[in-house]
Amino acid sequence: MAIAEADFMNSLFNDTVKSRMKLGAYFDWEYDSMKRAKANGVIPDQKLITDMTVAWCERVRQLGFIAGYYVNEDYTKQKLFDFDRLVKYRKWYARYSSKAKPVNSFLHQYTSKGSIKGITTNVDISKIV
Repeated sequence: MAIAEADFMNSLFNDTVKSRMKLGAYFDWEYDSMKRAKANGVIPDQKLITDMTVAWCERVRQLGFIAGYYVNEDYTKQKLFDFDRLVKYRKWYARYSSKAKPVNSFLHQYTSKGSIKGITTNVDISKIV
């Protein structure tokens, strides 16, 4: 399924969009992902979540993108990813502090309460670290 998701993502982009994706494409496993899996009778553990992340990232690389994964501070504390298996992919780390530099991360999402002109709701804000 992770490979199918990567293929679906690829189908959404034309060559112009692909050439402009300088930061890469990221696998995103979050609370809703866990909830949906459990509702479908799957109990994801560290091995399964990491296997899906690796499968997605490898397929994304085959498709010509820089590959990465998104992880939040809570999931890091719970050890839901085997980070030793993910070192060759970029990490996008969500920790809500603009002062704390995430270790071994490419991107840092430091708030979910950002604002951007023209958007009326709060937005996530990240920076390259």
